Amino acid sequence: VDAKLTRNIDLGSEINMVGDDNNKYSGTFDGNGHTLKFNWNAGKDNQIAPFYYVENATIQNLRTQGKITSKGDCLSGMVYGALGSTTLTGCISDVDITGGSGWDASRAAGMLQAVGTGASVQITDCLVKGSITDNAAESERAMAGFVFYNDGTYTLTRCLYVGKNNATNSKYSYTFGTESGYSATFTDCYYLNTCGKAQGDKITEAQLRNGYVA
Repeated sequence: VDAKLTRNIDLGSEINMVGDDNNKYSGTFDGNGHTLKFNWNAGKDNQIAPFYYVENATIQNLRTQGKITSKGDCLSGMVYGALGSTTLTGCISDVDITGGSGWDASRAAGMLQAVGTGASVQITDCLVKGSITDNAAESERAMAGFVFYNDGTYTLTRCLYVGKNNATNSKYSYTFGTESGYSATFTDCYYLNTCGKAQGDKITEAQLRNGYVA
């Protein structure tokens, strides 16, 4: 099913995610420049994101905004799991994510939590500006500005990370995404703040204001 937003949508506190294990979203979802808002407290649940599972899908021109709070893990501001050939373009994730507890890390991601087995994902012209707070012990915290887990291939092109986080371990946290899996490529990617391991090119607030990054 192809869909296009014609206005902003506020889901409030009711957790409604697009797609599931048996019915993965496979169409084109055009945000049309509009915002999908939510304020979700998922208790101890895992795998929380506006789009749960997508396969051979395109998500474009969509802004997600709000909060996801859980003592569980595998949280994302846009998509939990992507399979097949999937594209995210022109999207903004402005979601404050709080997850994990004790020795269990949040494994949160600003844009996409997991590239599925054999999947090929293209993320282009996207921005992450939300925060990630991991309530796990400092040595266990794990998160990524864009992509946390990869069991396929993915590319980030012309992406910007300006979010905030409490990452303390560059072994488990990545500014743009994990470099494990088959292939991960970052081209013209810029960050204001690191999220664990530094990736891409560092920029300043002045460079954001004066048009350098654009």
